[in-house]
Amino acid sequence: MNNEKSEVSKGRIIKPILLILTVLTLFLLANLFDFGEKITELKSWIEDLGALGPIVFILIYIATSVAAIPGSPLTILAGAIFGAVKGTIVVVIGATLGATLAFIISRFFARSAVENWLLKNKTFMKLD
Repeated sequence: MNNEKSEVSKGRIIKPILLILTVLTLFLLANLFDFGEKITELKSWIEDLGALGPIVFILIYIATSVAAIPGSPLTILAGAIFGAVKGTIVVVIGATLGATLAFIISRFFARSAVENWLLKNKTFMKLD
């Protein structure tokens, strides 16, 4: 019983330590690669586009969604560039259109290739 408590308390200690280490690592990487300057450059570039800025950002968001690149960094970036309300609107439009395009591609253009690949997979055949 005492051993179980020890394992539980280790788990409670390890998770916050891992979180702190992850945050510190991300902070160090951001400083090492100077992401702040790159974000400032991107923000300036998008602002220089004027009314086309949000459209270009939406197109970038669509492309990353279709490419299955995580959208969290772009979502945060949208807030930094456009502000909370406009950034949210831009992200929702980009994510929705990106997911729709990914669905259309997978449904109509990639379906046969995926089916052929899955038919060769023994594990999938067992599930099927």
